[in-house]
Amino acid sequence: MLIEDNAIYRAGLSSMLGLEYGIDVVAQYASPARAIPLMPHAAPDVVLLGVDDTGQEAEEALTRLLPALPRRGQVVVLGGHGDASTGQDLVRLGARAYLPKDVTPSYLVSVICMAHFYGRRTAVPPDAVPVRSRAADVTLSTREREIVRLVAKAMTNAQIGRHLHITEGTVKRHLSNVFNKLHAVSRMDAVNKASAACLIE
Repeated sequence: MLIEDNAIYRAGLSSMLGLEYGIDVVAQYASPARAIPLMPHAAPDVVLLGVDDTGQEAEEALTRLLPALPRRGQVVVLGGHGDASTGQDLVRLGARAYLPKDVTPSYLVSVICMAHFYGRRTAVPPDAVPVRSRAADVTLSTREREIVRLVAKAMTNAQIGRHLHITEGTVKRHLSNVFNKLHAVSRMDAVNKASAACLIE
């Protein structure tokens, strides 16, 4: 479900997401007030909530929206800027991720997938990630980068193993190495840090 008051931006999101395999836009509204009464009927897995004022107004919109979600529904907030403290506040309130509106389409899709499949794990706002800013600071092998890219597509270890024709145990070992190198605390954290350090697209 898309909630965004800018009609052009909302239409662009809808068109872009409609091209993604496995993602269906079930409804789109200009405001939470219009979306909440119809939430039980639409039953979205993930809500993209667009906000311009990333202060109290955004917090109030999120607070109204969360109780109306289906049992396993998640909210990803798209804000007008990438303020780290704002993102952390919204994540603490219950959003699964806070992203700036100029996020790349591939990154947004990966966060949507991770919010759905790993909803109990908090997605870290990009600007809140303590990144080693240059790729030279961290080196991932070709196989490790390949695995992180597949993790970003919300694939499980078993699915990654089948895709790469390696055992699930080998996938776990590579991911353990990635976690250690990036000082990551979760799969989403590893994806965020690898992307921010330009180790993956």
